[in-house]
Amino acid sequence: MDDHDPLLRNFTDLRDVLNSVSDLSEMNPDTFLSPFLEVVKSEHTNGPVTAQAMSSVGKFIDFGLVDMHAMKTANAVETIAEAVTRTKFVGGADSGSDECVLLRILLTLRTLMLSPAGRQLSNESVCEMMQTCFRIAFSSENSVSDVLRKMAESTLGDMTRLLFTRLPTFTEDINHPYIRNLVMKATNAKRRKRRSKTVEERKEEADPELLQSPDAIRCAEVCRPDEQVCSAAPKPVEQQEKEPLIENAKEKPEEIAEEVQGSLQEGEVISLTPEEPIEKVIECTAEDEIDEGDQPDNESSSTSDGEVPLTPKQRVNGRGVKFSTEYDAAALNRNSSASGSQRATTHIPYGLPCVRELLRFLTSLINPLERANTEEMTLMGLNLLTVAMEAGADFLHGYALLLPLVKNELCRALIQLLESEKLPVFAAASRVCFLLFEALRTALKFQMEAYFLKLKSIITSDQMKVSYEHKEMALESLVHLWRIPGLVTELYLNYDCDLYCTNLFEDLTKLLMEHAFPVVGLRSTNILSLDALLTVVDTIDMNCLSRGEQFVAPPNDNTDTGKVAFQMAAQQAQNQVRPNRMPVSEAIPSMKDVIERKKKKRIVSEATEKFNQSPKHGIEFLKERGILMNPLDALDVASWLRGNPRLDKNRIADYICSRKHADVLEHFVKSFPFESTRLDVALRMFLETFRLPGEAADISMVMQHFADHWYDANSKPFNHVDAAFTLAYAIIMLNTDQHNKQVRRNQQPMTIDCFKRNLSGTNGGADFDPEMLEQIYHAIKTDEIVMPAEQTGLVKENYLWKVLLRRGDTGEGEFLHAPVGWNDHDLFGIIWGSVTAALSYVFEKSEQDQILMKALNGFRKCAAIAAHYGMSDVFDNLVICLCKFSTLMGSGDNARDHMVNELHRSASMNDTSFLSMADGVAIAYGENNKAQMATKALFEQVHMHGDILRDGWKNILECLLHLFHAKLLPSALTEVEDFVDSKKWVSILRDHSKKVVHNKHDSGLLSWFGLGGSSSDARENKKPTPEQEELIKHARAVIFECKPDQLIKDGKYLTSSALSELMNSVYAASSVVRGSSGGKQAKKLTEQDEDSIIFYLELMISIAIENKDRLAVIWPVVHRHLQWLMKDFGQNPLVVERAVVGLLRLSNRVLYHLKDKEEDDIADDVLQSLTMLLSLHPPAMFMFSRQIAYGLHDLLQANAANVHRSSHWALIFALMEATGAAAYPDEIMDSPNTQSRLVQSESEQVDQPVLVEDRGYTSDDPMILQKQQHLHQQVSQ
Repeated sequence: MDDHDPLLRNFTDLRDVLNSVSDLSEMNPDTFLSPFLEVVKSEHTNGPVTAQAMSSVGKFIDFGLVDMHAMKTANAVETIAEAVTRTKFVGGADSGSDECVLLRILLTLRTLMLSPAGRQLSNESVCEMMQTCFRIAFSSENSVSDVLRKMAESTLGDMTRLLFTRLPTFTEDINHPYIRNLVMKATNAKRRKRRSKTVEERKEEADPELLQSPDAIRCAEVCRPDEQVCSAAPKPVEQQEKEPLIENAKEKPEEIAEEVQGSLQEGEVISLTPEEPIEKVIECTAEDEIDEGDQPDNESSSTSDGEVPLTPKQRVNGRGVKFSTEYDAAALNRNSSASGSQRATTHIPYGLPCVRELLRFLTSLINPLERANTEEMTLMGLNLLTVAMEAGADFLHGYALLLPLVKNELCRALIQLLESEKLPVFAAASRVCFLLFEALRTALKFQMEAYFLKLKSIITSDQMKVSYEHKEMALESLVHLWRIPGLVTELYLNYDCDLYCTNLFEDLTKLLMEHAFPVVGLRSTNILSLDALLTVVDTIDMNCLSRGEQFVAPPNDNTDTGKVAFQMAAQQAQNQVRPNRMPVSEAIPSMKDVIERKKKKRIVSEATEKFNQSPKHGIEFLKERGILMNPLDALDVASWLRGNPRLDKNRIADYICSRKHADVLEHFVKSFPFESTRLDVALRMFLETFRLPGEAADISMVMQHFADHWYDANSKPFNHVDAAFTLAYAIIMLNTDQHNKQVRRNQQPMTIDCFKRNLSGTNGGADFDPEMLEQIYHAIKTDEIVMPAEQTGLVKENYLWKVLLRRGDTGEGEFLHAPVGWNDHDLFGIIWGSVTAALSYVFEKSEQDQILMKALNGFRKCAAIAAHYGMSDVFDNLVICLCKFSTLMGSGDNARDHMVNELHRSASMNDTSFLSMADGVAIAYGENNKAQMATKALFEQVHMHGDILRDGWKNILECLLHLFHAKLLPSALTEVEDFVDSKKWVSILRDHSKKVVHNKHDSGLLSWFGLGGSSSDARENKKPTPEQEELIKHARAVIFECKPDQLIKDGKYLTSSALSELMNSVYAASSVVRGSSGGKQAKKLTEQDEDSIIFYLELMISIAIENKDRLAVIWPVVHRHLQWLMKDFGQNPLVVERAVVGLLRLSNRVLYHLKDKEEDDIADDVLQSLTMLLSLHPPAMFMFSRQIAYGLHDLLQANAANVHRSSHWALIFALMEATGAAAYPDEIMDSPNTQSRLVQSESEQVDQPVLVEDRGYTSDDPMILQKQQHLHQQVSQ
């Protein structure tokens, strides 16, 4: 062993120490770490040895030998961090072995950071460790492999996650040196104006050494504890104070390719430490990289007397990256907080400072205005910000040190990145925005509004750079945001109900509806737009379910099992909806206040448009609507002009500069907070709000008011108030002189000496402060006073962002968190039309089952919400849409036209040309999967929410009628009670196939050989094929599954209003059928229309029987309908017969069940309605005598004991005499109606309806057949 080698001698000494120690915990960690760390730092060791040494250090940490509770732990971890970040080794011939060392560096740093002892690291060490990882991650592709760079990024992700996860444990100590120095810097920044350098000047000052590194990349550089950032002025040692170095470190991306892995050639010493002086620290914040006019400056930049600005000397390399080499030593020493001796003995574990530095660095890394930021660097910054937001976004709002950075720089950079044409960057920025606004929207009201508006502009953009994928991602971002519990409600409350915010919810809803309609085919953007709309519906539906289930009935028993079941049910109901995790705000307005806000906002919006056209008309409109006082109050008007950001700046000037409104101008000027603000800064702030008039007199008047207010607000800083006016006017003239091209063309721009000379003696006979005049001169020269609202590009964007931040600091920036489902009714009232239209269009255009099911689920949820809030018009609309898609409702009033169309459509796909119309419609329906899905959804919703159905009953009845004609209804709706038939029921389905009429010309030779016959024979003999039979069976099975007969049974559960609406709809549907057949002019209905009338009649009677306990509610409609059928349908005896049977059926049921005295009235009405039978024409009475007799028999057999009044018995006996012996009561025979019938002329009798019995049922009774032949002969005569 070479005793002269210090590295080996260290290990020998360690061995001796270990042999003499019985317990390692008694050892100072530096004792067993230092030999290995010396190897790591040595530039004479090769890569494998260095990697092995670091591996040993990592094991010491993993095995807990560096105890976090030991006294020397802080010094040990600091030593490890310093050694690993300054690793040096001799590169080998194989670059892979060198990369192994770099990989070991990453692993060791990660192990140290994530270990319990790592909590003792200082802020400087943490930043330096992350800086080392950034160096490796930013290495060029020729230097290191992609795997190593990905490993470096992964290590940074783990470190970032740890820091932000521990964020709640950090305290924000205002006495911390870092925070105190930040306050000092912020104060100086407010009073400092930088002088822009030309490109030539920057090139001249660029560092020659850095210009020789063409492959240089940017990396974070953090000052080390043992190195000083600045060159302090000579002072006594006790007075020299070293600032905490992380505070001064501008750890921005730096060009360090040579330091990281310049060439990795064999024999070269590889070091992670920059070879250039540590003072060369990057300055690449947004403020340094662009000119003053290109970046918003929210505060004053003046420097007060007696204060020394902290201004770094800057150098710019060839790539445009700025370096600050030193700071003003006096300023640093006056503001540092700990002496060198104190820092030597005091160790502060890392905390909020390193988190803030990391957040600031990542923010600068994604700044799109920084040209040196490559796509890879931006993506890395976004990925690390995603990790940070996932781990600690919820805690950022509690730190005043972090939140301003998030509000301004971070949000601005993220929104600007949404304009990127790179899809990975756009997607990553959207992800960070989602995490940010989900957790911090309380503090980011206007930033979130800007984000939504940016997404909206992307979705609607027609620019070529905005690809289809960009729009798709924007819609996905919108869907994700709208899924945040409570956010949709908050959008409506905080933006749609805010006077000067956009109607975000309403505008986005309209946008999504427009994009849900496919132009050419159904694309993913259409589905995403529909998803976004359905997200709102899903949220409201879940809220409705939660409210419906939160009231769980208590158990009937007091056993433990019952109580446990009750608690579980209550807990399940409570957890149905994931609530808004943000606490509900205290100042939630009432619904009445919200309505008033919306009303006021509409008035203000209209007034703004009027004002921008004519200020006088706009103010008068506000006065008429009560927004402004009547008579006008100048302060009220000035407040409205200042608070409305949508007013035209020229129109504001026209109004306040008028001599008639001098009082308004005075209050307008006094609304500006000019305290502690330099005159040119205050003037710039003032002139941003309106366009300065062109007339000299108007300018003078405005400037006089401005100067007076500024003079008083700043405690009269000049000798006379006129001095402020003179200086303000001089600033305006200087601005024109320096920036007006026409003036510059005619004369040389004014110099600083000329500017001072012009103002000589104007300060009440004295001169102004020359330093102040210089600052004003350079500020105006480098940054023109312009009207930002009239500019374009970055200048206007910066101004709008500054206005956004300023509004956020006022009461307007308050963001309210409403309770879950607070105004779901209003939201659904706004969105349901758009949702229904989008669902209908998508359902119509799509053929994919998945999309169809999504649309139908949307219909179901909309129906459930409408039912929850009792919105009958919405539910009617949904039912109409589903009826349309079921293909069971014709486009016109005549149902037969629709069935013919269906038959023709199916004939093109199947050989149904010679099938009956019913079979053709059934086959077409059986193969239409979309129609079947719509039908199932339709009946499902009607069964569940029939209570709120009103106008939609008409469409339901039309669908039932189509199914009846197609012979698809179950037998419960087609088999009705009959008194005469032996089975006691008959089917109202009739076969209307015409009998075959043979042609005389077919009886020839061809006919004899079987080759003759007419086409009607073939048509008559055509039967469905087995495949078609299966389709018909499938169609019937689908309808059976829909349970249409349940509509009758569920009628007894309908509310009285819904039941009345249903019965009126049946009556109206029958009238429509009669009207489609020609009305009163038609002598006889067609067979199909006759069947329709009978179907509706039987439906009404069945519903009435089901609701016999509350027949009084619907009896007027039933009575009117029966009377109409018996009076006007004499040419259709089957209709009259079924009306007679229906009346008798109803009388039988009512008389049996209605026994209570209080219900005798309705029983009396029903029995008295039997007089309608006595008013029938004698032939009709004869024709229906068997039905009446049999019906009376059943009535008396079951309910004779319930007939108590003599008038009722008289009526029953009269009917029995009329039907049995054709003996009519005298009052019937003597009635004018009967007498008029007997004395009518023959011509009049032709017009009188003649009852002809044709029941359409097959019967073997010879008496009935003989009677039918006799009656037909009477009619023919």
